[in-house]
Amino acid sequence: MSVRIATRALLAVLALHSGDCLPAPAALSPGQLLQLAEQSTFEVVLPKFEPDYVHYEKPLPLELLSYRERTDKFWSIGTAFAIAPDTYVSAAHVLLGGIGSPLGRPQLRDAQGHTYPIEQVVKFSLHEDYVVFRARGAIASRVLEAERSATTGSSVYAVGNALGDGVVLRDGLLTSLTPEDQDGRWKWLRFSAAASPGNSGGPLLDAEGHVLGVVTAKSPSENLNYALPIGRVLDGQQAAVFDVRSSFSLPILRQQMVTVFKDSFALPASWDDFARTLIDHSARQFADSEHRLLEEHAAELPPRGNAGRLLATLDRGTPFGLLHQQDDDTWGISSPEQPEETSLPGDAGTLWTGSLPGAFSFRLERPLQHAAPGLYHDDVAFMDTILKGLKFPRVIGSQAIRITSLGAPQQQELHTDRFGRIWQMRTWSVGYSDMLLVTLALPTPDGYAGLLQATRAGQYRDTVLGLQLLADYAHVRYRGSPAQWQELLAENKLCPEFLRGITFGKDSATIVPLHGLSVNVPAGLLPLNEQSILNVYLRYRGEGASLRAEPDGLTLEVSAGSDTSWIGIWAQPRAAEGAGTELVERWRQMNAHEGNFNGVPQHDSDYGEFWADGVLGDPGQDPLYEVNLDLHENGLQPRQVTERRNRLLAGLQPRHPGQ
Repeated sequence: MSVRIATRALLAVLALHSGDCLPAPAALSPGQLLQLAEQSTFEVVLPKFEPDYVHYEKPLPLELLSYRERTDKFWSIGTAFAIAPDTYVSAAHVLLGGIGSPLGRPQLRDAQGHTYPIEQVVKFSLHEDYVVFRARGAIASRVLEAERSATTGSSVYAVGNALGDGVVLRDGLLTSLTPEDQDGRWKWLRFSAAASPGNSGGPLLDAEGHVLGVVTAKSPSENLNYALPIGRVLDGQQAAVFDVRSSFSLPILRQQMVTVFKDSFALPASWDDFARTLIDHSARQFADSEHRLLEEHAAELPPRGNAGRLLATLDRGTPFGLLHQQDDDTWGISSPEQPEETSLPGDAGTLWTGSLPGAFSFRLERPLQHAAPGLYHDDVAFMDTILKGLKFPRVIGSQAIRITSLGAPQQQELHTDRFGRIWQMRTWSVGYSDMLLVTLALPTPDGYAGLLQATRAGQYRDTVLGLQLLADYAHVRYRGSPAQWQELLAENKLCPEFLRGITFGKDSATIVPLHGLSVNVPAGLLPLNEQSILNVYLRYRGEGASLRAEPDGLTLEVSAGSDTSWIGIWAQPRAAEGAGTELVERWRQMNAHEGNFNGVPQHDSDYGEFWADGVLGDPGQDPLYEVNLDLHENGLQPRQVTERRNRLLAGLQPRHPGQ
């Protein structure tokens, strides 16, 4: 046999048995793995920005921060790795933190500290939590090779920017392959290698340095963390894909629903186009879910549903609250929880803060003598005042340093709710993070009532939609002195139409429109002065399937020393089904002029206080009007009280449609 023939025969045998004879890939040493990780793995960072418009109660104790955190010009938000010299992979949620951020676009940072702005997005999957992208000028010196098969019990290494301290390597075992929760469409790689904040988006390596998956999440209670198999990334389509099922709710409703966000748009796209389109799709999904939930439960919304008590009750005790469905499905008005009162320095008034379902609430109440033109247009002073009662600190080390000013808002516009009330919407950038503060503030004679919410920049439009829904269900009392009322009434763009009929004349008379009634308080009935207080209360009534809010009650208070005289006029509609026995009996007594509604003057034992409560309206009229007159004047006689009550009643005239 010739040498050539023998060689050919040997090669044939080797080819037939190569699977048995070739040695297994050699495991890399820890040093080799670390070198591979450093050459193929990058930090994902956002630029730091220290705005000069943010002021604090005292200098920031930056010396409490670590040297790296103190001197680094970037915030570290995650990890990415190279699958081609110019193509990188990370977790989708890492880049979501930079969507629309005022800090600028996310960047890659290599081991030498060079940074590269993300320029183009190639693939994106929200439900699988991965993104593939390119960064301007970034060329990886090493590329990770993919390994699609993973063996449980084998050694694995989690690589990432753990805790923002740079790329580190930590070992463990591949413990299991766990189906994803929603539909079991793939299996997560579960591993015991430690994962910390900042690891997200980093590679999970095997012992030979191949990438098995993308680290996406840390186990909440034990060290069994999650990675997406790399095959899902490589086989994914060139598109931004959303397929997420979740629970959706609204603060005003007790019911919830399951919503499915299933959508896509074409890629590749520039970072700016990707971010803008992603925000558009997310906002549309939120708006569609909100509309669907309201439509599904339209029969439960007022004026339909179990709203009888709400429609028959004039709330006289809640300056600012929220209409929402109670646990028993009835509708009511809730006051803010955890209320706090802050006295503003310089006798500038009181700031009330608290929590309403879905938002933080505030109410600014100026002193009655404080009538300052321009209150509603000084944006910087407005937020500076809110920050006096808002616990919004910046944490440095172990210290929480209170923010005292955010400067001018980033943007502002007006929003008209369904009742015709006009809110000022302002948005502030916090500056040192990608957080925004959004306020929806309703001008009132004595100041403001409003809502506030903090949000990530990428969720800004969802937040605005949520606040605008709350505005449609906000309950507000209007209160102020004559001078304060005149300030609001002079604001053509801010004063709602239903308050336009309020006037204070030179003879101290006032005309106030209520639903179906014009109220003329003649001069001399009460000794009006600069300390007088006019409160206007809103009631809710149905107009077909729509809910309307209209002035349906007022009190006018006049103080003389420590005593206060006042008049009160409140409309009372016929109590409908579901209003409860108390309101049904109240209507019966008013209709019959019985009990407290007999109009007979009463007085205290010292003859220092007189009052007469009565009813305006014919039996069966809907609504009837409760009329109260309470006088603190020494030397009055009952006949004088009756005479003043009659003068008040004479000034109450029915209003016709269109008046």
